[in-house]
Amino acid sequence: MYRNIANFAKLSIGVVAVTAMAGCSAFNGGNGSGYAGAVSQAPKGQALSAEVSAFLAQSAEYSTRAFSNTYWGESVDVTASERYFAASGRYCREVTINTPTGARSGRWLACETSNGQWAAVRPLSYPVSSQ
Repeated sequence: MYRNIANFAKLSIGVVAVTAMAGCSAFNGGNGSGYAGAVSQAPKGQALSAEVSAFLAQSAEYSTRAFSNTYWGESVDVTASERYFAASGRYCREVTINTPTGARSGRWLACETSNGQWAAVRPLSYPVSSQ
């Protein structure tokens, strides 16, 4: 009898944990402050140009390069943070987009796809804003 109750308790805890994680991944995270700037987020991954993909694949940490036409707009500077291996099984980098006026327009997440190109993707979590 005790074994059945213990197994039921473990199963219940597992179900609650999975449900909570599923709810957190579906949560939009409020306004997403800190990510995406004024441009809408890429829901499933917006393919980036070959030029931007090559920059993300080959640049050193915190390198900046100017691009005339990107997913994020025209005449922007893209700064790529360090490359890391994400839980999704892909290499990803946070990118910061700066406008021609020098104002920071947003932070994004870009991940390498299976064909070697990079795509702007929706972050699964958002930084907590300090207010």
